[in-house]
Amino acid sequence: MQRPAPLRLLLLAVMAVLAGLFFAFDLEQYLTLDFIKAQQGDLAGQYNRHPVPMLLGYFALYVAVTALSLPGAVVMTLAGGAVFGFWPALLVVSFASTIGASLAFLAARFMLRDWVQARFGPRLQRINDGIAREGYFYLFTLRLVPAVPFFLINLGMGLTSLRVGTFYWVSQVGMLPGTAVFVNAGKELGKVESLSGILSPSLIVSFALLGIFPLATRKAVQWIRNRKAAEAHDDKEKRMAEHDYDLIVLGAGAAGLTVTAGAAQLGVKVLLVEREPLLGGDCLHNGCVPSKTLISSARVFHQMRNAPRWGLPQPEFATSESPVVDFSAVSARIRSVIADIQPHDSPERFRRLGAEVAFGDAAFMDANTIRIARQGEAHGAYRTVSAPRIVIATGSSPQVPPIPGLADVRFLTNKDIFALPALPESLIVLGGGPIAMEMAQAFRRLGSEVTVIQRSAQILSKEDKDMADIVQQAMQREGVRFMLNTAVRQVRYATCGTCTDAPPAHAGFAPQTAAAQSPESQVVGAQAVDPETSDSQSPSSPSPGVQSSGSQPSGSQTVGLQCGNGERPMIAVDIEQPNGMPHTLYADSLFVAMGRTPNVQGLQLEHAGVDYSAKGIAVDARMRTSRKHIFACGDVTGQYQFTHAAGYEGGIVLANAVFRLPRKADYTWLPWATFTDPELASIGMNEKTARARNIPYTVRTEPFSGNDRARAEGETEGMLKMLLDKRGKVLGVQIAGPHAGELINEWVAVLGGGISLATLAGGIHPYPTLGEINKRAAGNLLGEKLFSNRVRGLLRLLFRYRGSAGMAS
Repeated sequence: MQRPAPLRLLLLAVMAVLAGLFFAFDLEQYLTLDFIKAQQGDLAGQYNRHPVPMLLGYFALYVAVTALSLPGAVVMTLAGGAVFGFWPALLVVSFASTIGASLAFLAARFMLRDWVQARFGPRLQRINDGIAREGYFYLFTLRLVPAVPFFLINLGMGLTSLRVGTFYWVSQVGMLPGTAVFVNAGKELGKVESLSGILSPSLIVSFALLGIFPLATRKAVQWIRNRKAAEAHDDKEKRMAEHDYDLIVLGAGAAGLTVTAGAAQLGVKVLLVEREPLLGGDCLHNGCVPSKTLISSARVFHQMRNAPRWGLPQPEFATSESPVVDFSAVSARIRSVIADIQPHDSPERFRRLGAEVAFGDAAFMDANTIRIARQGEAHGAYRTVSAPRIVIATGSSPQVPPIPGLADVRFLTNKDIFALPALPESLIVLGGGPIAMEMAQAFRRLGSEVTVIQRSAQILSKEDKDMADIVQQAMQREGVRFMLNTAVRQVRYATCGTCTDAPPAHAGFAPQTAAAQSPESQVVGAQAVDPETSDSQSPSSPSPGVQSSGSQPSGSQTVGLQCGNGERPMIAVDIEQPNGMPHTLYADSLFVAMGRTPNVQGLQLEHAGVDYSAKGIAVDARMRTSRKHIFACGDVTGQYQFTHAAGYEGGIVLANAVFRLPRKADYTWLPWATFTDPELASIGMNEKTARARNIPYTVRTEPFSGNDRARAEGETEGMLKMLLDKRGKVLGVQIAGPHAGELINEWVAVLGGGISLATLAGGIHPYPTLGEINKRAAGNLLGEKLFSNRVRGLLRLLFRYRGSAGMAS
C-alpha cells in the first residue's frame, strides 16, 4: 500500500536530524574502545550504586543506536560485558539489538519499500520469491556471520516481503552467538587492543559454516524432494494421459454449473453429467425461480384485492366468495419465466464454452471412474469415463418425514406444487421453514384456506423469535392459521362429512415412499384451539371454513377446513397438541416442506471411499471429501442449502481443483433471505447464534415505521436489528420488512468488505429509499457517542456554547 508522502518525509527528516546531531556534536567519541576502557571503572561504580537505571539507560541507548544505524553498537556490546557482567549484558544486549534492528527494518519498509518495489519490482521478483520461500534461512545465515554489517541486513530486509515477526525471532536467535562472543570479550576489556582482535579468522569461518550448514542442508533436502516430485509428476502425467477427462462434474445445479463454466473457459477438459432431462437444477425448475414467480403473482393479486388501501376502487372480484384465480394461468407464467432463463443453462451454451454434457445416472466404479447409465437407451447401456478429479454437486430432494399413512396419500412437495391444474380450495402445510412459509402465504393470497402445522414453538426456527414473529403475525392477519407445537400422528384419505376412510391413492397418483417411523416423525405446533374454551371448536358453532364431525372416535375433536360435498376424497391429518387432545384437520391438498435430503443414493460413493451420512457428504473447508481429489459442493454437503452458497462453493472448488490453490470457504458473512411479505433477511450472527457461542452482545433496532419510503409504500411493518459485540463491532444484521432481501445486500458489502459504520453512516443515500434504514441504523449508533455529554462539555469548553435554546425558563 502506498504510504502518505508527507509522513514518510517527516520520519526521514527526524532520523536525519538525530543522525546529524550525533555527528555534529561528535558523540561518536563516546562510543570508542579507548573511551570505554578509560571510563570502565566509573561506569562499574555507577552500576553498583544504581543497577536498574543504568540497565534501562543502556537498553534505551542501545536501541536508539541500532534503530538509527549509527556506529558504535559493537563497542556498546563490549561495554555491557565489562560493566554488567556476562549474563545481564547478554540478556539486555540480545533484546535491545533485536528491537533496534526491527525498528530499522520497519523504517526502511515504511519509507522505501513501496518506491523500490514499484521501480525495480520485475528485477526483484526472484529475490521476493526466494524471501517468500526461505527468507528466514537467508536471514539466519547472515545473522550468524558477524562480519556482515548488521545495519545493512536490517535495511535490506526491510525492502523485501519478509514478515516482521519472522525478522524479529530469527534476528533474536541468529545474533545470539555473536552477541555472546562480544559480551564475553568485554569481560576482558583491558586485554582487547582492537575490535579486529576479537574476531579471529578461524572464528569467522566457524560462524560462517554454522550459518551455511542449515541452508545447505535445506537445499539438499529440497533437491531430493524435487527429484521425487519430478518422478511423481512424470507418473502423474502418465496416469492423466490414461484418463478420459481432466475433470468430471456430477450435477448441473448452481454449484455444478459454476465449476463447469469456469473450468471449461480455463481450458480444462470437463464432462458435465446430469440425471434430469434439463440443466439448471432444483433452483431453476422446482425452487427459487418458480417460487419467486408464484410469490410475485400472489403479491399482485393481494394488492388488487386490497386496492382501497392505496386509495383505489375495490375490484368486483374482491368481494366474490368463489375462487377467481385460474391457477393453470399462473402455472403457465411460471413455465414461461423458467423457459426464458433456460437458455443460460442449456447444454448448447456449455458446449460452446468447451464442456461436454451428458445425461444419465452416474455412479462411482472406483475413485477415478464413473459409470453413466445413458438415458433413452436399452437397459444395461452404460458409458464408463474417468478423470483425476471429480466434483459431486448432485443437490438435494424434499425430505419425506416418517409419518404413518403419508406414503398412502398424494402429497405435494416443491417438485409438483407449481404445476397444479387448479388452485386448491384448502391446503395444509407441514413445516415452518422458508419454503413452507413462502408457499403458505402465496396460496393464501391466491384464495386457498391455509393451515400451517409446525412441530416446534416457532416458525423459521433458525431465526430470532422476535423477527420470525413479525412474519407470522403478518401472515395471520391475512388468514393463514398456525398450529405450533403440534405432532402429526397420521395422514390418511377420508370422505368429508362422514370422515370414513377413502380408497387408496387415485389412479395415476404416484405415492411417495416415507421412511420408517421414528420419534423424530412428530410434528409439533402450539397455536391449537382448546375445545373446552373456544366456541369455534364446538360442533354447534363452527367457524367459517371449519367443519366439525360427530363421527369421530370418542374423546377426539375434528377441526377441518370446509370440506365440500364429500364426493372426492379429502386428506385427513390427525394431530395431537400439548394438551393431549387429538384433532383432525381436512384439506384438499397437503404440502410437505420438512427439510431436504442430500442426493447421494445411487452414486455408490463407497466404491470411491467417500465418507457420507444421511446429512450429506463430509467436506473440509476446501470442499474436499475424504478422498482429496474428489470434491463436493452445494446442497449435497448438507451444510448451507442456498443457491448462492452453492455458487460460492463452486468457486472454492474451482480454485482448488483447477488452480490448485488452497482456498477455503468462509461463511462468516453468508446472507440468506425468506421471501414472505414482509421479507426476512439475515447476515452474520443472530441472537440465537451468539448465545450458543457464549458471545456477549447488545442489540440495536431501527423500525421501518420511521422510514419515509416505507410510509409512502404503505409497508411500515418490521424492523432492522443489529447485534454488536462488547467493542461495538457488528456481529450480525437481521431485517424483517419490505424488500429485506435487497436491503441486506448493502450489509454484505459493508461487513464482507470491512467497511466501517462511520463510512456507511456518512455515505449519501438517495431520498426517499428503503435503503436509508441501513444508514440510519449506523448513524444512530454513532450518534450515541457523538451527542454525548462528554462531547457537549468539550464543545462548551472550546467554543463557549450556552446549551439548549429550547429549555423552559
